[in-house]
Amino acid sequence: MKFNLSDVPLDIGFENSFVERLDIAPYTITMFIDFHLHKIHPLYQPVKPDEWGCFRYGTLKVFDFKNLSWEATGSNPATDADGSKSWNFDYFTKIENIWTLGGDWGEIKVSGDKTRVSIEWSEDI
Repeated sequence: MKFNLSDVPLDIGFENSFVERLDIAPYTITMFIDFHLHKIHPLYQPVKPDEWGCFRYGTLKVFDFKNLSWEATGSNPATDADGSKSWNFDYFTKIENIWTLGGDWGEIKVSGDKTRVSIEWSEDI
């Protein structure tokens, strides 16, 4: 299931989401994310007793941008209790035609009149 975005969705708690992988290729950024869903999100499921929130795995893609800047922190992903590695996602904003993605990896800004952003949800969860 893929959704194109015109703005930052308010039904996802990016500040409580985790980025497991970050790929940057010419004119494309792909982030593999364990998204924290708010109760108003259509894919929200009741929280299990051993969890603190509803999470759904998917990819966030930013593509067809003209400009990219990355102020990297140089930090490595944290190792979770289950042995997996991830970075904390701190914020995701859009002001005019500038999309900003911030977290433990640093801050990435992309801009351009033709910039597109989409979220694709994993079907195997």
